[in-house]
Amino acid sequence: MLNPSHLAIAALLSVAACHSVDPITQHQTLPSIDDEVGASINIMQDQDLTHWNSLAGTYEVVAVRRASFTAAPLDLDAVEEDPRGKTLTFGEGALITDGLSCDAWTLVAVTGPDVMDDDPILDDLRLPRLGSEQVQSGRAYDLGCEGEHVFTLYQADPNALAIPWDNGASYLIAEKPLSAVQIHGFQKQLVDMKFQSGDPGTSWSGPGLIGLRSYYSYRTRSKDAYIFDRPAITASLVQDLGLGEID
Repeated sequence: MLNPSHLAIAALLSVAACHSVDPITQHQTLPSIDDEVGASINIMQDQDLTHWNSLAGTYEVVAVRRASFTAAPLDLDAVEEDPRGKTLTFGEGALITDGLSCDAWTLVAVTGPDVMDDDPILDDLRLPRLGSEQVQSGRAYDLGCEGEHVFTLYQADPNALAIPWDNGASYLIAEKPLSAVQIHGFQKQLVDMKFQSGDPGTSWSGPGLIGLRSYYSYRTRSKDAYIFDRPAITASLVQDLGLGEID
């Protein structure tokens, strides 16, 4: 059964409000999860791990965006906890995150088209690979615990996820974080390519954030593309930049 901490985390991911107006979100690093304190690894036996393997890795929530099909603005006064900086790790048959435990996880691919496939607020997650004009196709998954739905997530690129939040009115954007060395290498290339001014750094703020947006704008190759305040750093975006594998 879902324990009380499970219900609390599910509420954080799917019901609460957030700190940022869509889609302007400033990256804020909050304490990451220490899996030796308050985290739980529970592996469900005898299940097909194909879907779990496609999600394998640790993701950090870096932005919150309002869904395009939602008219109501975010209620910033109702915010109690900012989800940015929170981490989720998908392993073999298990989700690992702070305060969340389950004896039997399930991950089921949603059949048929999903509203997230067409939401332009997630376009950066579907950024075409270099040399292609075809956007990456996405897949939605339902995560469950012992027969109870926890939340839905959406993946198009192997390095980024979108999680419907605030009763589906918003999305949490989560990505596999780059190391400080990789961020510095990325920004050095942005400087060399004239997308970023000043010296390269190791965080996405100031000139680095402006450079990231400029490079994303260049990669979209469309004058009509929406430029997010904090584009997701996908495998497609960093393709051929020599940053190495993102864990």
